[in-house]
Amino acid sequence: MNTKKFENTYAMLNEQQRDAVDTLDGPVMVIAGPGTGKTQIIGARTANIILKAGVDPQNILITTFTEAGVIAIRERLIDMIWSDAYKVNVSTIHSFSQDVIKSFPEKFTVEKLDTPIDDIESLELISSIISDMLKRDELEYLTSYGDTLFYVRSIKSSINNLKREWVTPQSFAKSIVEEEQKSLAWLEEKRNNKRIKKIENYEKQHEEKIGKLRELQSIFEVYNSLLRERQLYDFNDMINFVLEKFREDEMLRAFYAETYQYIMLDEYQDTNNPQNEIIDLILSYEEWNNIMVVGDDDQSIYKFRGASVSNILEFKKDYPKAKEVFLSKNYRSTQDILDLSYKFIQQNNPNRLEVKLAQANKDKSGATLSKKLT
Repeated sequence: MNTKKFENTYAMLNEQQRDAVDTLDGPVMVIAGPGTGKTQIIGARTANIILKAGVDPQNILITTFTEAGVIAIRERLIDMIWSDAYKVNVSTIHSFSQDVIKSFPEKFTVEKLDTPIDDIESLELISSIISDMLKRDELEYLTSYGDTLFYVRSIKSSINNLKREWVTPQSFAKSIVEEEQKSLAWLEEKRNNKRIKKIENYEKQHEEKIGKLRELQSIFEVYNSLLRERQLYDFNDMINFVLEKFREDEMLRAFYAETYQYIMLDEYQDTNNPQNEIIDLILSYEEWNNIMVVGDDDQSIYKFRGASVSNILEFKKDYPKAKEVFLSKNYRSTQDILDLSYKFIQQNNPNRLEVKLAQANKDKSGATLSKKLT
């Protein structure tokens, strides 16, 4: 391990960054905007855990949301801990889930473990489902006279979003019933509005909305059934399969709890509920809760994928004694730009995490946070 390189890196850290790197045990929440060195502290904290806590690199799990993030973290680790960097499990949650399935194939019913269905195959499968439904006159709203496959990509995206939030075709069907009741109430309100002259337009909106949802549910159900028949799975299935198995298999949870003594989650604002629950289930088996999450409530780029800043707030509820570290010094932009950006964000995002955490701490201790994010 390159101890000298780590010492040099540590010496260059600011006070806030050192606070995150030096807090090794228990839950830690780091709020870090772009350019504040979050990748640097993940690498430095990993090195510190190996050096000070004497933890084997193989007992550390780091997850981030993109492959680019994995590469960036891996490069920082190589720079500081050399060959030990390859022993640390740095992966996306999808890759981690796939590794679980491949490591314990006997626990999963899917046989074609090495070739999960890719995006092109998924689009082709959905296209064939649409074509078959059109032949049976079962589609009216999710098609177009000019292009019968016009909605294919939108349908695929919708199915992905549903799966990311652990929504099954059956639970989706129930939610459509609830949505229809809301839509009918909205339509009745329009009918009672005497100033509205063309109620037919609103009736058509209601009909199209519910019609599209019902057809989406039908496609979703057939899509899942065909995957099972062909013993295939898509990338979102990987997470859901692992989550389902973690829920029911205590021995599997125990194995991963014993394997990973320290867990770090990067881009935490972009995680969703199933991804969080997988990590929570691993942590639930032991008492040490050595987890650090790193997130930025002003940069949630995957909200359309089911991600939510509320995950960061939930972390505060789950771990009320979690150490909070705010990285405020930016190493990419000038202070004038930062001040202008911060002012704009404050004006346009009153629900940002800084405000909510300040209020939560005030409610708890009677004192507001004195730290300010830039």
